[in-house]
Amino acid sequence: MTTLTREEKQNGLEVTPIEQLEEPTLELVGAADEAANRAYTPLLHRWDVGVAVAIREEARTRYAEALRSLGASGVRRDANLIVPASNVESADEPTQCNCGENGALSTVDALGLGGDCECIAIVGKRKDHDDVVLAPCSTCRGRIGSYARRSGFSGDGGQIPLILAPQNWREAGVVQTTLADLIRAFPV
Repeated sequence: MTTLTREEKQNGLEVTPIEQLEEPTLELVGAADEAANRAYTPLLHRWDVGVAVAIREEARTRYAEALRSLGASGVRRDANLIVPASNVESADEPTQCNCGENGALSTVDALGLGGDCECIAIVGKRKDHDDVVLAPCSTCRGRIGSYARRSGFSGDGGQIPLILAPQNWREAGVVQTTLADLIRAFPV
């Protein structure tokens, strides 16, 4: 996990006000925000991280079939295709943390949609850190790149869109970037 301060955001990556975001993007960030509220972080980091992966429209039928196999009655035709997850720390193994990115991408894979990722939103929450944006750790950056390549993003998968948001994203805005630009701006 990498934290970006307001100064770093201005120097390396651009902040987009939410008024400039389209409805599907707002819904994706909102899903990541809700997922962060379900994080389990009793120990070390105290960062509640929510992640939401947008799935390509072309995968709607497979997405609906996967959800039906889990007991859902179907997917609304107008529903955005989003897979959320949050980070989980282990009280039994204090050094073990399942990052939200890992949880979301593993779920995408379990649904048979590992090659259909379109965009990833990440929201980080921590008391007294309203404006801090979290970026994926080096392991998760590699994992995101792998799924991006499987999803048809060229080269190392670096062109997959990422949306990084602080807990007060509705007021502060979000950082819209790509994996490659994030790595250039903030190498781990």
